[in-house]
This record gives sequence, structure tokens and C-alpha cells, in this order.
Amino acid sequence: RLAIPVPIAELFVTVGANVQGAIAGLNSVSTAVNRAASGLKSAGSGLTAGLTAPIVGGAAAFTLIGANAEHAFTQVRKTVDLGEQDLKEFHDSLLALSTTEAGGGKSFEDLSAVAAIAGQLGIEGKDNLLEFTRVSSQMSVATGIAADKIGEDMAVIIKLSGTAADKFENVGSTIVDLGNKMGGTESDILGNARRIVGTLATAGVSIQDTLGIASAMAELQIPEEAGG
Repeated sequence: RLAIPVPIAELFVTVGANVQGAIAGLNSVSTAVNRAASGLKSAGSGLTAGLTAPIVGGAAAFTLIGANAEHAFTQVRKTVDLGEQDLKEFHDSLLALSTTEAGGGKSFEDLSAVAAIAGQLGIEGKDNLLEFTRVSSQMSVATGIAADKIGEDMAVIIKLSGTAADKFENVGSTIVDLGNKMGGTESDILGNARRIVGTLATAGVSIQDTLGIASAMAELQIPEEAGG
């Protein structure tokens, strides 16, 4: 049973999508929404399944921080609202993340770029920023999408949906799972979700249902531009 306040077809209208042919695909919509709802209950293994020992070995090469990397963290300073002590701790946490499997083998420079985007788009607090950066980096490994692109889309989705930090990984795992099991790609799901999340959140639609709708739009090949 779909836990949404309005019929599925009306949701497509709400986000401005062309619903021609959508009714015939409602089974796919239902499947996507139910899968998303299930995925949000607990953080799955979708993000970590692709992280292997070679990635950890490669990440160790990033322990030496060069001028370009420190310049990247300068951008973090400009976008996040942290005091000097918190900034230092966040810097050190990003550096540590860049040397572990949890960082997805991303360099300190790459992680800083994601963190800077997160700060610019409204993710607040050093712990939340670190968790967001970790999840975005692991999603990048799992999907092959650039970490900064994922960070940009995820920050908008999380901010507009009001998703708490302890659910960041659940959202990421759900998107990866939908991309693997349904007919749309993770890139399309992210793009659709980014465009429709504001409208649907205002209408009282949960993040899991929003992700399901975004996945269904991708599977039914409803253009991203038609949403939101």
C-alpha cells in the first residue's frame, strides 16, 4: 500500500509531468515506491558493496596533501558556517576519511569539493557535513557518477525534504538500489528527485515516496524537465 496523501497519477500532475502513458505503467510506479519505502527503513549494503581493499590501498596515496588540495579546503572555509576549531577538526576528519575505505578512495581534494558544495547548499554542522561527504563519495563509487555532482543533487534533495543526518546513508542506498533493480539510472533518479522534491515535500509526500516517484519517472522515460 502506498503511503502517499494523493493518488499516484495526481502526483505526476503535481510535478508537471506528462502523464500520457503513465497510467499503464503504474505497476512500475508502485514497485518503485514500495522498494524505496523498504530501503529507507535501514541503511543497506548498496553503498559499501563496491568498496574493496584496493580502494583502501589507493586512498593511502592521498595522505600527502598538496597545494591543490589545501586550496580545495579553502573553498570549504568559504561555504561552511564553522568556527576555527570546528574547521580544524573537520579538516582532519576529511583527511582521515581520504585514507580509509569509508571515503570510497576519494582524495582529500575530492572530498573537500563535495563538502564545499554541501555547505553552499545548506548542510550544517561538521558532523552532518562529514556524514554527507562520506555518503556522497560512496555513492560515487557505487554509481560511477562524479562525487561533486552527486553532492550537489543530494544536498538539494536532503535539504528540501528535511532529511535528518542519520538517514543520509539510507537515502543514498535507496537511490543506488533503485538504480540497480528498476529501469532508470541513478543519474536519472537523482535528477528527477532534485526537480520534484520541493513540490512533493510541500504536498506532504515523504522522501521515500519521492524517490520512488523519481525512479518511476526514469523508468517510464518521463523527462526530468517535466518535473518540478
